[in-house]
Amino acid sequence: MKAILCRKPGRPDVLALDEIEKPSVTDDGVLVRVHAASVNPVDFFPLSGVAHTARWLSGGFKARPVVLGTDFAGTVESVGKSVTEFKPGDQVFGGKDRTTRGLQLHGRRPRHRKDHHHCVTSQMTAVVYDRYGPPEVLRLEQVDRPVASEGQVLVRVHATTVNRFDTATREANRKSGLAISLMSRLVSGVRGPRHRILGTEFAGEVDAVGARVTEFAIGDRVFGTTGLGFGAHAEYLAMPVSGRIAAMPAGMSFEEAAPICDGALNALTCLKQADLRTGRTILVNGASGAIGTAGVQLAKSFGADVTAVCNTKNLELVRSLGADRVIDYTQTDFTRNGQTYDVILDAVGKLSFGRCRGSLEPHGIFLPTDGLANLMWALVTPRLGGKKVLFQIPPRQTKEDVLFLKQLIEAGKYRPVIDRRYPLTDVVEATRYVETEQKTGNVVLTVSQSIGRS
Repeated sequence: MKAILCRKPGRPDVLALDEIEKPSVTDDGVLVRVHAASVNPVDFFPLSGVAHTARWLSGGFKARPVVLGTDFAGTVESVGKSVTEFKPGDQVFGGKDRTTRGLQLHGRRPRHRKDHHHCVTSQMTAVVYDRYGPPEVLRLEQVDRPVASEGQVLVRVHATTVNRFDTATREANRKSGLAISLMSRLVSGVRGPRHRILGTEFAGEVDAVGARVTEFAIGDRVFGTTGLGFGAHAEYLAMPVSGRIAAMPAGMSFEEAAPICDGALNALTCLKQADLRTGRTILVNGASGAIGTAGVQLAKSFGADVTAVCNTKNLELVRSLGADRVIDYTQTDFTRNGQTYDVILDAVGKLSFGRCRGSLEPHGIFLPTDGLANLMWALVTPRLGGKKVLFQIPPRQTKEDVLFLKQLIEAGKYRPVIDRRYPLTDVVEATRYVETEQKTGNVVLTVSQSIGRS
């Protein structure tokens, strides 16, 4: 099909009409043959240097062309297997976030369906938000319950978490500066949130399975993470079985299983780049947070010698996680004590490569979890030799990684640390606490008890 593409930043004359592959239809999507579209200022954001950089980073250092246009009107050409609201031939209009697959579609209801008026959509309670902002933009609302497609399971969520990914997405990464905020909006929605329901981690029971699902059965206890798909701050969640979902480790409660993934997967993504093994030394900065508590335990499981940095109140906790030695950052600055390490993991995103360089061995590795400057160093230092910054873009976290974490838990080598538990109805308070940046480990939201579900 023909489309107007943006391949590089610049003025409008860089746009080109080109032949591209026609998009396929997902189970819950529709294919629209566009008859008319509009041009508005938002359409030209992909021409900016910031937008081009974001596409370049998310594409693994290869910029992906983007099709311009947000508003449209046309005719439905085909529909996915789970779509009941529209059928081929319906005339529709709507808006598409040009960075995502999300459609807000409106049109005539399907005709010639005798049972249409007898269809009742099941509802569920979820935490939603419709604009970027402070924790107070979150609210409880009744929304449509998702339906599991052929390759999905419907999970009845018993517990979820609030993590820094949730809080940063909710405010469009405003605290990280204009450039990062614009990149965040490219992913999450330029004018407003593409996903109204936040939440990535979950633990619950399988309530329904798709026709092609053989890995799970109704009643199975599962945990996992949706990543950029979000949606876990709700009673129900539809999850592809090929995604990051697994059977819960034996002997764990839902509240204990919910925070398994986020901190540990982020730590694992970093540590896999560092060739940790017996004889290697690592310092974990921010060792009492979600990523840090996981990082200490994972590093020990790989055989490394671990030094952990945290505040006074968490020294004993971090020792109990296996750290060989701990440093109280309120008393000692590790960058000035003369010690050097093969690897430094900054689990809280507060350090710079420049500040840590003197604490690294000659071929040492700095593993940041945040910071635009660190990202730039990661593009340059691996090519220069010597000390380097490694920052995986985009992060690659797989189902196999989730299964690996489950094995570590069942072997007694990893346990997620929980600071506080809140009912889902207190999500605003829970979010405020996470944003103090003083939590120890994870903050859990309980779902089933908080909304009176049996």
